Amino acid sequence: MAGGDVRRLAVSSSPKLTPDEIASRSFAKAVRGVSEPEVRSFLSRVAEEVAAISEREDSLRSRIESLEEQLRSPKAPTDQELLTALGEETARVLRSAQSAAEDIRTRSEERAAAILKDAEEQSKSMRDAAEEDAATQVNTANEISTAQIAAAEETSAGIQSGATAAATSTLETAERDAAEVRERARIESESEIEQARQTGREMLAEA
Repeated sequence: MAGGDVRRLAVSSSPKLTPDEIASRSFAKAVRGVSEPEVRSFLSRVAEEVAAISEREDSLRSRIESLEEQLRSPKAPTDQELLTALGEETARVLRSAQSAAEDIRTRSEERAAAILKDAEEQSKSMRDAAEEDAATQVNTANEISTAQIAAAEETSAGIQSGATAAATSTLETAERDAAEVRERARIESESEIEQARQTGREMLAEA
């Protein structure tokens, strides 16, 4: 049994003494007794204290009974409270999915840019090498004979044409790869967001 219950039982088992009874209590007079005005004053103060304590006790008892009732029958959350809680969770899931989708798009753009940059560098390197080779052929031909110059120039033109075609092909391949990366990222990010929305709908449906 709790201490509070013991105290309440102890108080209730004794005869009740009201503040009015304390204040109006009279005593038989005796020789050399105490001062009656002082006794009356003191009893009035005691009565006031007892009244305040009694009020406080009643208030605490009422509060305890209310809390005990709440513990016995806890209040169920309202539909609005459930919807609010689920709405916050759904919003959190959607924010997480949107953040993941944005991260995927950012990484795909960076990857696509890197692919294009590498392709452009390879294309430039191939053109530079072809032009250097062509210049070497021309210089060599100039040293040999006029007849061989024409053949060297034709060979040079073929080398340049081949290098240009190869560079163009490399760029086209890189652009296709970059487009595929972007498309995969778009599909993946949309899938993340749709899954988050579906999760939110399921949570609301279960509420």
